[in-house]
Amino acid sequence: MIGEMTTYPLYLESDPRMKTTMVYVPALLGCIARGTTTEEALRNTRKAITTFLTYLGSHDEDIDVVSPFELTIAAHVIDGPWIGYGDPTPGFVVDFEPLTTSDHRRYISHLGFIQGDLLKIAQTLPMSELIDNPPNGQRSIFNILAHIAESQGTYLRYLTGSVEVMTKAIKSITPSSDLHITLSNTFGLITSRLQRLTPVEFKQLVPHGQVTWSARRCFRRALEYGWEHLCEICERLLIYNL
Repeated sequence: MIGEMTTYPLYLESDPRMKTTMVYVPALLGCIARGTTTEEALRNTRKAITTFLTYLGSHDEDIDVVSPFELTIAAHVIDGPWIGYGDPTPGFVVDFEPLTTSDHRRYISHLGFIQGDLLKIAQTLPMSELIDNPPNGQRSIFNILAHIAESQGTYLRYLTGSVEVMTKAIKSITPSSDLHITLSNTFGLITSRLQRLTPVEFKQLVPHGQVTWSARRCFRRALEYGWEHLCEICERLLIYNL
């Protein structure tokens, strides 16, 4: 489908010392880009958006992957603790807007795409390949998958509090387990609780240390983390069409 020119507001986070920059695209929640400088990160953003749109289109979403689009910088965070490590402590204005019903459905759907493709990898690869550590010091694919599940569970807990049996499910993800089953069970618990968010939870703000959590922030981090690491695994395996 080809439509009118779309403008994507970008939210940037830069470490003033390291000069590294992350770009967040909340209109395509989960889509991010990185660069060693702000200029490089912005250059990388166009490809990141096109890749994300193509991915959604490959899952039968009615997505325009042809028309050109424009970018505009909506905010650039350079102050506050934990800057430059992803998800700045102050958050972005859009993080604290009440979640809408339509966005809730869309984010659940997109999370399902990503988790589903991660599960395909867990089911397809033998455990010997999953636990193999690359010679360049990167984590094994098993450790990446386990960390995604743990992180997404943590983001959910920050928003809703403890989720029954979640800790047990995450601990069950071990090299001796059937990874597809244990990972599927954990993802299922996360998604089920996100599906059951209440109208109050759609708009509540939850302090957690120096960070304020919201439904939008929870979905943003869960999608970003899953998408970034799905791309990492696919690049390592030279998989581009899951």
